Amino acid sequence: MGTNVGLDIGYSNTKLVYSGGDEGHQESIFPVGVSRLDQFNRQIKGITGGDVDTTIVMVDGVEYAAGIAPGKVLGSSRDITENYIKTTQYKALFHAALLYTNDRQIDRLVTGLPVTHWQNEELKNDIKKMMAGEHQVAKKRTVTVDEVEVIPQPGGAFLDAIHYAESNDDQDTVEALTEGSVIIIDPGFYSTDFVVFEEGELNAELSGTTLLATSRIIDRVAELVSADYGAAPGKSLKPEKIESLIRANLHIVRYAGQKIDIQPYIQQSALEISQAAISEIAGSMRNTVLDTVVVAGGGGAFFEPEARRIFSHCEIIQPSDPVLSIARGYHGWAAR
Repeated sequence: MGTNVGLDIGYSNTKLVYSGGDEGHQESIFPVGVSRLDQFNRQIKGITGGDVDTTIVMVDGVEYAAGIAPGKVLGSSRDITENYIKTTQYKALFHAALLYTNDRQIDRLVTGLPVTHWQNEELKNDIKKMMAGEHQVAKKRTVTVDEVEVIPQPGGAFLDAIHYAESNDDQDTVEALTEGSVIIIDPGFYSTDFVVFEEGELNAELSGTTLLATSRIIDRVAELVSADYGAAPGKSLKPEKIESLIRANLHIVRYAGQKIDIQPYIQQSALEISQAAISEIAGSMRNTVLDTVVVAGGGGAFFEPEARRIFSHCEIIQPSDPVLSIARGYHGWAAR
């Protein structure tokens, strides 16, 4: 049996699930920061005086360090457009994911795009062309990907929910997902995608994207802290710092000479942004009667309470690990 990969390259983390070879089923998550290796050595390792956990990859003959916390990549900016898949950063993260599989041959790789990007056929073909074939991922190592499939990003969560119910012999949930009207809400870093499946079929007309997402929650936290503690121009609490704390499940930050518990600010921001986002999504459903709501993605925990309140007539499903659920669904589709 060859290696099958489910790969979810986001704007904050890269998530992959892979199986095959001697190591069996594996799951990995790493940050999306990327730096040229020579610059990384000067900027990061020179400052810390020690090793930093990254993956060294080759992209077009140049070595890069991949998997750095975004706030530690000096002078970098994130591309949040559909051109993200064409950036060196994206390709470096892809090569890092291939190295994680510890194999030289990938039978099938399934990945996804935000709904509005997935509807662009040219973009889907571009990502297939970029990921398929032979890749020089290190000086003396190549990895070949035989087949690539691109599906709507929230579709991975839909597939994962079905697989989880099947593995637990929960036939009622399987039937609800495959025979009813289901909305998948995927709060990512820069956007919240949603797709509707009716009797297992994607309804593209009821699918879309809102920019009310995790990054907006983080920005709002910074605004609230500045309002309470004050901030000179350019001296407010940096969003990258808040993002790092959330990723590490920490709540105490030192700011302006004080230790601040940002958990209350996170809770208030999450309520404000999720309420606006879920209300917007509900309003776009027109007269559709929904049966089930699946809330997945990296920001799933922030959005689930409001989804439960606004879609109170629906069964609400949240995966056991919302961050990995999309990659797990991709992998299940790759391994079928």
